[in-house]
Amino acid sequence: MGASAIHALLSVAATSSAAILLVGLLRKPLRIAVGARAAYWLWLLVPGTALAALLPAPSETLRIVSSSLPSYMSAAFTSVAMATTTPGTSAVFVVGALTIWVSGATVMLILMFSRQRDFVRSLGRMTPDADGIRRSRSIVAPMLVGAWRPQVVVPVDFEARYSDEERRLVLAHERAHQLRRDVSINAFAAGSLCIFWFNPLMYWAIGRLRMDQELACDALVLARSGATPRRYADALLKTQLATESVWRMPVGCHWQSSHPLKERVAMLRRPLPGFRRRLGGIVFALLVTISGCYAVWAAQPQAQVKSTPILVNMKLAVITSTDTWSASTEVLANSGEVASYQPGRPYDVRCTAFLGNDDRRPSAWDDQKARGIPLPATGQILLECKISNDGKVVSTPSVIAKDGGSAIVEFNDSEGGHHYRLEINATTSKETIEAAKIAATAARH
Repeated sequence: MGASAIHALLSVAATSSAAILLVGLLRKPLRIAVGARAAYWLWLLVPGTALAALLPAPSETLRIVSSSLPSYMSAAFTSVAMATTTPGTSAVFVVGALTIWVSGATVMLILMFSRQRDFVRSLGRMTPDADGIRRSRSIVAPMLVGAWRPQVVVPVDFEARYSDEERRLVLAHERAHQLRRDVSINAFAAGSLCIFWFNPLMYWAIGRLRMDQELACDALVLARSGATPRRYADALLKTQLATESVWRMPVGCHWQSSHPLKERVAMLRRPLPGFRRRLGGIVFALLVTISGCYAVWAAQPQAQVKSTPILVNMKLAVITSTDTWSASTEVLANSGEVASYQPGRPYDVRCTAFLGNDDRRPSAWDDQKARGIPLPATGQILLECKISNDGKVVSTPSVIAKDGGSAIVEFNDSEGGHHYRLEINATTSKETIEAAKIAATAARH
């Protein structure tokens, strides 16, 4: 259980890291091409791939279909997903790794709550105002506070700091954060950081996520308010001297401007994209997300199913009008596994053994039912065989034998010139299998 948890944690960390790198490469070019609002959708790739890494591995059929994905979509994810497979992990390593991870996550969570609590306390007593706005004497820049019920908080001298139009713009900006549920997104990102505290890319990603939030809200306000970029830039400049206290708020949205001011003003100078271009950008971001998630899911290694080895002894006799041919073949293979056979015989028989409790494809069982063969019960073995004459298949019998017992198949070929008799003995007995291995080794020497 502990090893599985470590494997899942590393798988999610690896796939989300690849997603973060891909978002980091695409976010700026896409922002220039289709606007900040559409480019912001790219961040869905990170939680999407993390969820895909936790889903059960696909069936072999789906795995074959997934190979048709474009290589540039799946290559980055396939390697990291496969690299996180760590079979045979020692118990000491698992316990130590879990202890370190839980300790780090706990410390990060305590620090996060402590910072958020200290910041909320630093706001002091907030006075309710019209339209659900609150005022605080401890801040100089407007912000959105509260993970569950976000509220807009402004300085008490809000009117003195901003003109009427500037107040309208900055309030519209915070309302845009509120409408887009950005505080909830930031809370989710903060929780992810507590879980993946050991991943340096997570720290980088959260900073870029918040920056893209601001750019997306800037674009939304400009599109809906009809304000000129110059007026909006003036409001940005007036918040440049905001105190550093806002950076101590791990969960929330604030009118940050001092660090990303240059980039935000540069985006304001660009004309807003039209509806079609923005829609095309959103569709592209969703296609990247869906393709990336599918590639991560399809790249997962299938869980190894413990199967029971089965020793199968086959005695085939072929009687013609002039001659009798007989040979014995013994193979050892797991349930459902096709064993290796020696070619070169004029008559050939190959059987695959199945137990009733193995993980066969439902379609395979349906095929057996259609042929009138029931499922093997406990203590029984299903044998699917193929008998050939000079490479041409003459019969494909399927029989159920008791574990350790024998089953006999007899038939004449279509022309009636050959009579085939197949006797099969199949067993899962460890003693019998071990004795057969010893006998085979002695025969080779």
